[in-house]
Amino acid sequence: KSDDMNIRLAYHYQQKQQVAKKAVESIQHGETIMIESGSCCALVALEIAKTKKDVTLITNSAFIADYIRKHTAIKIILLGGEYQHESQVMRKCAESFFVDKLFIGTDGFSIDTGFTGNDYMRCEAVKDMARQASHVIIVTESDKFHQKGVSNLIDLHQVSCIYTDQGIPQEVEEYFKEKGFYVARTNARSGKGVKGTQAIVMDACKEKLERDRKRGIKNRPIRAMIAGIPNVGKSTFINSLVGKACTKTGNKPGVTKGKQWIKLNKNIELLDTPGILWPKFEDQQV
Repeated sequence: KSDDMNIRLAYHYQQKQQVAKKAVESIQHGETIMIESGSCCALVALEIAKTKKDVTLITNSAFIADYIRKHTAIKIILLGGEYQHESQVMRKCAESFFVDKLFIGTDGFSIDTGFTGNDYMRCEAVKDMARQASHVIIVTESDKFHQKGVSNLIDLHQVSCIYTDQGIPQEVEEYFKEKGFYVARTNARSGKGVKGTQAIVMDACKEKLERDRKRGIKNRPIRAMIAGIPNVGKSTFINSLVGKACTKTGNKPGVTKGKQWIKLNKNIELLDTPGILWPKFEDQQV
């Protein structure tokens, strides 16, 4: 495959863009983010630059730094070091920085080898960057789960979250579940996959339910809060999950004005909340 980033961006562009948009929902205004090279990562960087404020974005990719340089709402730091001409990557460790999240791509994955890359130096740079991040997040199109690189990229236990499209192979999805990842394929508008969320919630809370049972507490429902930034589909998700229009929705932020408890069934109650934004603290010690 070509090392030309423009060619790689065009390949499966729509899938990569959807993955990037979903991944960026996890980013808060004011966070410090590190992004490794790659086409999915470039689209993550662009989405951050378009939708987030006061974010500091640190990257080892000269391509990504140039790709988003016209967006002035975020601060961009380009790491120095040895320059790799084809992929426009700076090979230098990031030991001077500590970040909230690191976004990385992958050249391949198999159950036997884990996440892999095609360039040894790139893989070593990813390992160095991962040591400086509180959370490591992988963004990739599902094609990469049918491929295998030549060098270990990162151990699965270091990964906090994986964003990909619905083409992920069933056996890989099951493997991630076995390793403690909760996997949900959902489309709140069509309702596809939404009902499966209930089983995931129950499984995630099974230890709590067992503790309650041992204490003699029976029939206490799980109470879950639906929270997120404005206008990302929280109420639409609830309506799809419940099966009726029990919350008001609209194509603009601020439709949900207050908190509302909604009984999904005897086992789960949901708290719908207005969209939340993050305060800007002038004092960095706060």
